[in-house]
Amino acid sequence: MRPTTVPKPAGPLLAVLASVLFLVSCARPGTESAGNDPARLPLPGPLSWVAGQAGLLALPGPGESVEAGGRIGAFSARESDEGSLIEVGLDGWGLAAFAPALAGKALRFTQEAVAELRGLRVGGLWPYEGGFLLQSYRDPFVAFQEGAPEPGSEASSMIPALLKVGLPSEGSGSTSSLLGGWLSSEAARGLELFALLPDPRGGWLAQLRTRSETPVRSSFLAFPGLSEARPRELSRADFEGALAPRPLATAPYTMKAALASLLGPSALDSSEALLVRHSGPDGLRTWFSRGGDLGSARELFAWTGASGASLVLDAEGELRLARSGGGAPLALHLPAPLPGARYSDACFVPLGDASGGFLVAGLWEAVSGAEGRRGLQVSGITLAPCP
Repeated sequence: MRPTTVPKPAGPLLAVLASVLFLVSCARPGTESAGNDPARLPLPGPLSWVAGQAGLLALPGPGESVEAGGRIGAFSARESDEGSLIEVGLDGWGLAAFAPALAGKALRFTQEAVAELRGLRVGGLWPYEGGFLLQSYRDPFVAFQEGAPEPGSEASSMIPALLKVGLPSEGSGSTSSLLGGWLSSEAARGLELFALLPDPRGGWLAQLRTRSETPVRSSFLAFPGLSEARPRELSRADFEGALAPRPLATAPYTMKAALASLLGPSALDSSEALLVRHSGPDGLRTWFSRGGDLGSARELFAWTGASGASLVLDAEGELRLARSGGGAPLALHLPAPLPGARYSDACFVPLGDASGGFLVAGLWEAVSGAEGRRGLQVSGITLAPCP
């Protein structure tokens, strides 16, 4: 049912460009059952998971070793009358989902493998037509150390895809592919989907690139929609221009309110370089900036929900959430699940409780079991109620 991941770029500005790299798929994929029975977990406070080779694993207790080896590539959230949901894509494996239950007092947790993700990373995950849109890509820089497809195997020949993912039921979610025939024909010409992102002007932007040629050959395209392949070719400058940060003053007012609560009333006027990576309820990702040199800018992460409420999170887990109706922003600190863990993205959905609280999710990375300067890179997610 679900995929995900992008290598961590060297700096905030490179993150603006690298985060654009997402993929799309084709024919209806098969799913492999992996703990599909929903698990309802009490939610007294923050709960954390680490990404393993075969799904999310409960965070080990103090003194226990972390055997992870997986990576979360992307996540997203959607709010609907049928229920709110946070969807997580795991590189090379599949999808996990969290939903508030029992009026916000518990979590419903499901996950399942997606065969079409073997050997591929998750580039993007967006709310789409009643479910989610999942894009995969082949990472040209990082080979999976464990579980990597053998050359010539079926998994090694997987074509990066764009999958439409249905909402999980008490069993499993349904999947189908978009632009499958077109992507297959492009793959036959040596080009694979490497990046996909919503176009702020409407439609979608995509980057295709050769799998093994040196130098790499790329193609940049604009799609008015994803129901059929009628793309328009773009220059690299046009493609990258769609990612250009916007002035912080043009951000949603609730995001600016949360930011002012986190950094102080002068947050919008300070000359200190700042870069805020923002996602909206439609999946559109926008970067807002303040100050000069973005290469050394402090980076924050923001999400605006369907109600207009916004949160802002910093790498240390300090969070502010401003409601659209005004009032003092809510304050919450997400703990460091492992020593040195740093947060890299956030989203939320309504808890569904009487107080109108929220279920907040933060992605994080850490290094575990360090020996000298080397250690295991660990990726994970923390969820917490924010009443």
